[in-house]
Amino acid sequence: MRSIPAWGFVLILVGLLLVQTIVLAAAANERKVAYDNGTPVGSVSLPYAPHRWTGGTEEDEDYPNVWIANSMLAVRFTADNSTVQVLKGARFFITGSLADFRVWVFDSDREFFAALHGHAGPNAGSQFSSNVPSWTVTPASVGWVYVNVTDMSNPIFVSGDFYIAIEFTVSEQPGLGVDTTGPKSNRGWFVGNQTINGWVEYSDYARQQGLPDGNLMIRALIAPLYGVVNTTTIPTSAVSASELLVLITVVIVIVVTIGIWQVLKRRSG
Repeated sequence: MRSIPAWGFVLILVGLLLVQTIVLAAAANERKVAYDNGTPVGSVSLPYAPHRWTGGTEEDEDYPNVWIANSMLAVRFTADNSTVQVLKGARFFITGSLADFRVWVFDSDREFFAALHGHAGPNAGSQFSSNVPSWTVTPASVGWVYVNVTDMSNPIFVSGDFYIAIEFTVSEQPGLGVDTTGPKSNRGWFVGNQTINGWVEYSDYARQQGLPDGNLMIRALIAPLYGVVNTTTIPTSAVSASELLVLITVVIVIVVTIGIWQVLKRRSG
């Protein structure tokens, strides 16, 4: 079995450096996406009644080992499409009953995001493979709880609409804050399962169940991959500081790589 040549390791190192540089550049321009006013007046949670998450009869037959999960509450977010966006984290306002909960991310088609594999397929929930990420959270106190949902080896790219959901794994715990006094964003959803009929607007669900109606207090933290370039206010030739940092680093890495490759080539010759 042939060993990896020295220049192969150099290329791997270059790739890692580029990814790290891109992530650092994105971190410099993180921004919060919120549709609540920051003041929880009400609180909501769901009973624990785990059920089969499948898309229909055909899936039941094809995938007998279906995934079992509880219902969720989700908020629809809209990313700025002027540049590629990375989902960095999520925040949940927990009002009490500090029980574990699970966090999921859905794409614009309301399908689970799949780590490193683009969008998940329609059977992602029932197949439930390890490439569909979720995060189990144990809140330490009431207030905003931050969840890191990505890193440089497992980025989640978002474009247009996407959803962040909380799955309650303990009955009626924890309590998720509801902003009932701010302007209603109409972005909240009750998610019963992964079918089209399984998604119900939270306002309708709240009225049916006698729950406080308003904005579910879930927030997203996103960052542009190559910095912020707002084409409506900045000329298209303008380059942000983070973009310039990426470009300079890429050039330096390429030059160093070529130099090392030439040295290794002469030595091997």
